[in-house]
Amino acid sequence: MEIIEIVFEKQINRVNEVFELVRKNIFSFKKDSVAILDELENNINLEEKRIEKICFNIINGKKFDNLELERLISFMKFNSNIEKIADLLKKINNSLHYLSKKEMIFPLINIEKIMKDVKKMFDDSVYAFIKCKKEVGLAVIKNDVQIDEVVWEEFLRVQEFIVTFPQAVKRCQNIIRILNLLEIIGDVCKNTGEYVVLQKKLIESEGSIETEDSNSNEKEI
Repeated sequence: MEIIEIVFEKQINRVNEVFELVRKNIFSFKKDSVAILDELENNINLEEKRIEKICFNIINGKKFDNLELERLISFMKFNSNIEKIADLLKKINNSLHYLSKKEMIFPLINIEKIMKDVKKMFDDSVYAFIKCKKEVGLAVIKNDVQIDEVVWEEFLRVQEFIVTFPQAVKRCQNIIRILNLLEIIGDVCKNTGEYVVLQKKLIESEGSIETEDSNSNEKEI
């Protein structure tokens, strides 16, 4: 297991738990999930601060070349993104909690499907970052466009529903909020994919420069 995977193993597992907990609450909200989610998010926040402190200590402890520094900065951004996703999922859960107290006359089946797609984006972005896989990072970026389109289509469906059932406007506002939050999670995953693509370009650029220097030295000899 790579060092980056070891550092983030607990965080990734916790976010996976949050995803699953929130997904299950779409159709059958469990009241005890609120306390469970609060504890998970608190642990994620504490771990995020711990990892950030380690990164700052490393930065202050030695000099880095551009590639090493860029990798460490992306490491810190990834750390922040994991915490951000957990926070966004908690907000989704809050809206689901509200909806669970009301009669739900708008189907949430598409919300669950979008959440599954966003979860796959998260999984792929984590894999791309840990393994530094450019092609997977590019796929995550592409998938974000598809998520945005699906979210927009569902948003239009909710708007049409409000016109027909204006008495359900508050409930529909919470559904729109969930859609917006899922779209933002997709954007955060896309950002991770972009870090990976940039990192790979820098590595390839460094390798190209080293090859050119080597060839130049051979010609001089």
